[in-house]
Amino acid sequence: MSIATQALAASFPAIVKDMRGGAHNQWGNNAFLKALQRKGFIEKTGIGSSIDVPLDFQANASAQVLATDFGDSGLTQTEILSAATYAPAPVSASRVWTKMDEAKNSSKQQKVNFVKQLGRNLLDSHDNLMETVLADTTSQSLLGVRSVITEDGTGTIGGVVAGTDTWWKNAFAEYTDSTDLLAKLTAGYVAVQRGAGSSIGGSEPTLILTNTTSYGVFFGTQVTNQRFVNTQKADVGFDSLGFINAEIIFSNKVDTTDEAFYMLSPDAIKLVVSSEFYRALGDVAEINGKQAYEAKLFTVCQLVLMVRNATAIVFS
Repeated sequence: MSIATQALAASFPAIVKDMRGGAHNQWGNNAFLKALQRKGFIEKTGIGSSIDVPLDFQANASAQVLATDFGDSGLTQTEILSAATYAPAPVSASRVWTKMDEAKNSSKQQKVNFVKQLGRNLLDSHDNLMETVLADTTSQSLLGVRSVITEDGTGTIGGVVAGTDTWWKNAFAEYTDSTDLLAKLTAGYVAVQRGAGSSIGGSEPTLILTNTTSYGVFFGTQVTNQRFVNTQKADVGFDSLGFINAEIIFSNKVDTTDEAFYMLSPDAIKLVVSSEFYRALGDVAEINGKQAYEAKLFTVCQLVLMVRNATAIVFS
């Protein structure tokens, strides 16, 4: 086994920790995946052959105010759809290097830098792929935001047909241009906002995803005292756009023709990842018949909706 192989296996956890906070990787400046982690959208759990999300979508019709203290209470079967079911998706990334690469990086410091770059490239490739899919439409088996939150609220998500079960529709509003954007964003936000006594814990959007162009349009609607959120960075200058209580971020992985704002709450939508296989580094192996090595990173995950009608899209 090569020195680089041993060092990569030993140092990879530290590389992952460093990459989470750093801005030197490919998605550091368009941090959708990073924002999901920071704002509680990523849930690590054991994953079986499917991810089942229990759904309780309406109040029992037997709930009533009694006419007298001895009045008969109604008895109606509670209508609960047992669960939305999602198939877990495998995500894989690999990094190949040759024995000649190791020979060219033979000193101790060269070896350290070489191993760190191997790990960074591997993690970059993995996370860049995940953001590309999650911020866009369905690719292979992993769902994306643009495929589960639709412009008419319809779609079969988690096995539930929103056209039939209309309570499963996401909220939506259409804007014309910057002149009515704020009004339509407000309409979308209020449509999915839940009060403090709601069964999903006083949910409201905490993250709004858009593309670079639409982010600029929204930026142009703001005045100085309305524009920025994130008080933790007030001492060095605000750098996060916000709308009501939600942070607005952009990703260059969202199609520039998709002039939309996706309103997300961790009570309504999550990226469920395997606690065993999330950025899991496999064994580094010598490639058969080649003077080279391969390292693979593997994740099992899925984007799931628990309360689809607590998500919204505001589009043009």
